[in-house]
Amino acid sequence: MTWPNLRRARVSSRLALIVVSFALPLATLLVLLVAGIRADIEFSRAELAGNAVERPLVDTLDALIRHELAAQAGDATATEAAAARVDASLAAFTAAVETHGAGLALDREGLAKRGREHALPQTLASEWRTLRGAAGSADAPVTHAHLIADVRTLVQHVGDLSNLVLDPDLDSYYLMDVTLLAVPQTLDRVAKSLATARAAAADGTIDAAERAALQVHAAMFQEVDRQRIEASATTAMQEDANFYGARPSLATALKPAVAAFTEANAAWETKLNALAAGESPGVDAAITDAAMACVQAGGALFRAAVTELDGLLETRVAALHGQQTAEIGWTLLALAAALTLVWRISRSITRPLDVIVAALSESADDVSRASELLSHGSASLAHDAHEASASLEQASAALEEITATTASSAENTRRAAETVNATRMAAEQGAADAEGMQRAMAAIKAAGDGIALILDTIDEIAFQTNILALNAAVEAARAGDAGLGFAVVADEVRNLARRSAAAAQETSEKIRLSVGTSEEAMRAAAQVAQGLERILDNAREADRLLGAIAQDAHEESLGLQQVTEAVAHLNGGTHANAGRAEETAEHASELAGHAERLVRAVAALRPMVAGATQGAGDDDDGRPGTRARREAPEDGDDDVQIDADSLFGQDTPEPVYHRVGMGARA
Repeated sequence: MTWPNLRRARVSSRLALIVVSFALPLATLLVLLVAGIRADIEFSRAELAGNAVERPLVDTLDALIRHELAAQAGDATATEAAAARVDASLAAFTAAVETHGAGLALDREGLAKRGREHALPQTLASEWRTLRGAAGSADAPVTHAHLIADVRTLVQHVGDLSNLVLDPDLDSYYLMDVTLLAVPQTLDRVAKSLATARAAAADGTIDAAERAALQVHAAMFQEVDRQRIEASATTAMQEDANFYGARPSLATALKPAVAAFTEANAAWETKLNALAAGESPGVDAAITDAAMACVQAGGALFRAAVTELDGLLETRVAALHGQQTAEIGWTLLALAAALTLVWRISRSITRPLDVIVAALSESADDVSRASELLSHGSASLAHDAHEASASLEQASAALEEITATTASSAENTRRAAETVNATRMAAEQGAADAEGMQRAMAAIKAAGDGIALILDTIDEIAFQTNILALNAAVEAARAGDAGLGFAVVADEVRNLARRSAAAAQETSEKIRLSVGTSEEAMRAAAQVAQGLERILDNAREADRLLGAIAQDAHEESLGLQQVTEAVAHLNGGTHANAGRAEETAEHASELAGHAERLVRAVAALRPMVAGATQGAGDDDDGRPGTRARREAPEDGDDDVQIDADSLFGQDTPEPVYHRVGMGARA
């Protein structure tokens, strides 16, 4: 895909390209990782191939040493049996070379490159035929030694070329040390030590040099062979669980073989030390049997160890195959998950972007139309603002006149309030005087009531006096002439009592009339007081209302002054708004240009979302459509639903030019 085509690619295609770009190094790492695992597998398979070739080689070495020991002991039966074993081992070695020797460089060129051309498998077979035909001759020991050396050279060569000596795991490495190095060396050392013993005992005496040689062989069996094999076997068993899991048969098969080898090796060491110390008369059957037992134990240990080594290597190969499969599977799973995630992300991006592009297209058209209407509306607003400024100037002049009139009314209201206040004070004083008169009339009435009581007392006294005078006249009449003077006095007293009673009654009547008049006067005074109280209440209410009116008039005057000032400010602001309206018209023109650029930006954004083809919402002229797509996602699609209304925060679709204000409606 070229760069121009990439610029017109969909978002999903770009995301897929991103995944591919990241998948390439991931695939490279996977290839390298798999290559490394396959290299480890091939490494282990080469070790298995080496073991397959090593097994008949060590068996050949074991059989050759047995053949040499049997020949030196003069045991024809054992010699022939050992020779048959050598034949079988060499045949197995030839078959193993044909099957597994491709990478072991066992041809002349491969051996010559490493200075080992004397150990060709063909040479080995030829030397064995020569040795078998010259059995019992004087050259047989030399031929044996040379053939054993060639076999050991091939053992070392196979170990080098099959990666056995480079084994990376401790358990298999130490088992390799037992099978490839320690056991073949021990078998060779048994044959050499027995040859040294035979040579030392040939003349019947063992000198100091021969004794030292035997002691060195014995020490080597203990310190080099036995201790090395025991340490390597123990380490292999201890480290087995740390590499691909523990192998149960390792300990059960290896421990008895190591124990048998240790016992046979120690017995052979004891025989050599006894021979070196002169405790043994010479090389007898017991010494030969001890050497043969050591060789047999070494061979058994080799076979047990090499079998377990094959098992460890096969376990490693199986584990590496499983690791390779797991790495490939996890990588493919991660790639599939990434592709699925990209598909989901692309859908979650492109679907909202479709709605956003359509909404932006509609909004761009609305902004363009609104900018045109805003421009016309701004011009109309500027004209209306100039007219409003003139009207505000007229209103300001009228308000100034109203303010002056209101100030005069407020002054007159204040004076009326002062007059009403004086009237209220006079009414309060009249009410107080009426209350005093009412109290005085009450006192007069109380005094009249007191006088009436006194007159009642006088009337009662006159009545009693009349009775007493009547009694006195009766008594004077009874007294006759002696009581005439007293009768005259009693008669006068009766007259005086009648006049007093008549005067008291007349006075009492007048006092009653006076008391009644006082009561009427009191009632009239009470009515006057009530009238004055009502007048006082009305005066107070009028004073309060006039005070409130005066306060309102004052506040109205202040308010009109503030309104006048506000109108003046509004007049200035209207002039400024007229200028701003003209500037708004200019900005509206700029907004139209921005809207056009927005339309072009949407047109450039649409191919990124919908691809190079025209979107479904485009108009016939190819311009981004004005119809925002609001259809819901398919069933089961959990992508985010976005429409134009939710995008711009509107509950119902409303064109932008319906909301541009008064100028747009004009």
